[in-house]
Amino acid sequence: MGLKKSFFFLSVWCILISPLPVLSVFLVCNATKSGYPPGSMNMRDGVAIPLEQPTAAQKQVINLLTYFQWLSCIVLPVSVLRFDAVLSYRIKLKRPIDLLRDGTEHIRANDLNFSIPAASTDELGQICAAFETMRLKLLKTSYKSILIINPRHSRLSNPLCRGFLIHSKRRFCRKGSFTACAPRRP
Repeated sequence: MGLKKSFFFLSVWCILISPLPVLSVFLVCNATKSGYPPGSMNMRDGVAIPLEQPTAAQKQVINLLTYFQWLSCIVLPVSVLRFDAVLSYRIKLKRPIDLLRDGTEHIRANDLNFSIPAASTDELGQICAAFETMRLKLLKTSYKSILIINPRHSRLSNPLCRGFLIHSKRRFCRKGSFTACAPRRP
């Protein structure tokens, strides 16, 4: 699933889920408020009967519960969308970005002897695969440039490039992408 589709799916899912916490807050607050006296009049048979009035502290609690209900209508959906953004980052973006950052650090240190696995099949996974292809081409070019610079020496006789060539030769032979790894025929 692509990045846009997965983010859209998670966003819709979170938007559909967000009324549940708001509804639960409203139910809990209404249940709590019902335990306090209503403080109004009741009409029975045409006669107004005053009901018990809430105290000042009870009125303050009722007002706070009402305020909390309306505040939850704003805060909870925004929190759910924030959770969606964090979840999207953790699921889809974090691993490929970390792999690419580590790869650039290796290349900055002139180290081409690493590998970047395909993190996923979405757009960032394609970027990781392209980065790996670029790294392999750089390694192949480095290998060829060492052979061009020292044409009189065999690959293993030069102590300056022996370790690099042996390690590069093994890596290319394993992947089957470098033809110079094949044994030479006399």
